[in-house]
Amino acid sequence: MSIGSADLTSLRSIKEVTWGVTPGSGNLTQIRFTGESLDANTETVVSKEIRPDRMTADLVPVGQSAGGSFDFEMSYEAFNEFIEGALFSTFSVPLAVVAVAGDISSDASGFASTESTKYDNIAVGQWFEVRGFATNLGENNGYYQCITNDLAGNLTTSPVPPSVETPSGTDAEMHGSMIRNGIVQQSWSVEKRMEGLTATTFQMFTGSMVAGFSQNYAVGEILTGAIELLSKNSDMDETGFGGLTDTAASTNDIYNAVGDVQDIRIDGVASTQEYQTLTIEVGNNLRGQKAIGTLGNIGVGVGKLDITGNISVFFESKSEMDKFSGNVPFSLSFRLLDANGNAMIYTFGKVKYENLSVTAGGENTDLVAEGSWRALLDTTSSSMIQIDIFPAA
Repeated sequence: MSIGSADLTSLRSIKEVTWGVTPGSGNLTQIRFTGESLDANTETVVSKEIRPDRMTADLVPVGQSAGGSFDFEMSYEAFNEFIEGALFSTFSVPLAVVAVAGDISSDASGFASTESTKYDNIAVGQWFEVRGFATNLGENNGYYQCITNDLAGNLTTSPVPPSVETPSGTDAEMHGSMIRNGIVQQSWSVEKRMEGLTATTFQMFTGSMVAGFSQNYAVGEILTGAIELLSKNSDMDETGFGGLTDTAASTNDIYNAVGDVQDIRIDGVASTQEYQTLTIEVGNNLRGQKAIGTLGNIGVGVGKLDITGNISVFFESKSEMDKFSGNVPFSLSFRLLDANGNAMIYTFGKVKYENLSVTAGGENTDLVAEGSWRALLDTTSSSMIQIDIFPAA
């Protein structure tokens, strides 16, 4: 007898072209995870037939709900596809803005170029990483958010560059890619592979859409999260998906929620608040659509996007309470940076507190303001969330 072990279980996925149809070829990519609850729940009804022997005649299947969630430790690139699925969008084509004959320069308000179309692919609100400046040990290098772009070679940014400089030749570069929430539905075929048994067993989920995505930031912790999937249906066999090539997961370092979280900004200015915890919850309000003659879902209905979270900060002044009591909107952004230089920037252009309170929990404790927040439509970016990514140089 071979009893299965969780340590010999793996998850893999491939993006579908048509909802519910597993591609016949391509890469079946391994998913990094710490635990999972993917399963198929068959709904049954007990027969109400009356018998003279008092026995139950049957247990009849009447429906199936497939999907579940998997937990993860956040690392750069590992979950980009599922972030795309959660936001119903895709990452933009990476910027490749490279100087030619010194045509990129910094000034007191941002960056300029003698080439009028140099910055045409940088969107207002987008973050980009600057490399290749050398003055004062490269103080102009770093991450900047585009505030205005006149499409004539002039950007204003936040923050502004520390000094005026024009690197020579092709030294200066700008990089980055971003995603904002959209309306493009995407789905995956997901395979749970259970090895170490008499025969390797596979549980397959098709038509899997991202119902939810969450992240948890806490002092002294790894950055963790979860992805919730709603699937068309599920099946189990000893062969798995055919015709696909197993592909290893990325191996980038895991982010921690302490030193790897940098440059928290409120309304575009470096925050003076000290944070204890922060959570992000993205929900798509998906619903399985069922019909007579089909076991499982015939489709997935899509609801309104909800982006919420909880927060706790050391209480130092009433400024945060004023935002809550006055229903004042604000923007929130922060950067993740691993030891190898892979970065992500999360931006919520318009946020309001749903609740916030300060309590004295007991003796020998600090005052902490705790509450929840909700992201709203930011009319400047026409989005509720933006995530920018920057691979290491």
